[in-house]
Amino acid sequence: AGDVIKLLADVEASEYIALNKSITINGNDNTITSPATRVFRITTGNVQVTMNDLNIVSTAVRAPGVDSIRGISIDGGFTGIELTLNDCSVDFTDATATDYSYAINVVSGSGHTLTVNGGTYEGANVINLWGTDHKVTITGATLNNIYGINDWYYGGIVRVESQINELTLKNNTFNGTHAKVISYAANASVESLVEENNIDNTKRYVVKVGSNYYYTLEDAIAALEEPTPEPTPGPEVCEVFPDVKHGAWYEV
Repeated sequence: AGDVIKLLADVEASEYIALNKSITINGNDNTITSPATRVFRITTGNVQVTMNDLNIVSTAVRAPGVDSIRGISIDGGFTGIELTLNDCSVDFTDATATDYSYAINVVSGSGHTLTVNGGTYEGANVINLWGTDHKVTITGATLNNIYGINDWYYGGIVRVESQINELTLKNNTFNGTHAKVISYAANASVESLVEENNIDNTKRYVVKVGSNYYYTLEDAIAALEEPTPEPTPGPEVCEVFPDVKHGAWYEV
């Protein structure tokens, strides 16, 4: 639906690209590079945006007080947006700072449909979802979490901030040393969740003993039971933080 744009070569944008109507962008495996904190912004509701074989590269710099970096951002307050990505990519590796990056960010709104077929996407939260009543389907894609430390907010392949109607994940590959496939905010939920035939290479440290991190509580307990050279510095105190579901971890 709407206009069709065909890229014949790589493009360097000087600011964000606003999408305010239905449009199809055929990238032909070309690249759009931008220094803007959002490469694309969808700025109106009830539109259909389709991107095919398009590579998106952000070179934005996130300094203190500057917004998170986003490949594609759906602005807040709208309804009925349909965003489809076929064999595209979002890359932050050329950016000066990649700490708060999202490949796709839905600011708020309701009733959006996000469909990702194939391609490679990365971010601190690869896909970040606010708003309600969305339908999200990701199939045959590679999603790489690139956040470098444990954090209660970042580290999600998919970060769910509110109530999502449907989330379907099939035949994908998920990567990330400090990541988990689905990270939930407090009181967030997915009404219908389908996960099939995904390769999950994510790891989220959930336990800290001294200066060491462990992936499971059992490993941490085993570490505590090992003999410790005398003198043992400090008391053995265990503080348990219950919201592991939301991305926190135990500290022992």
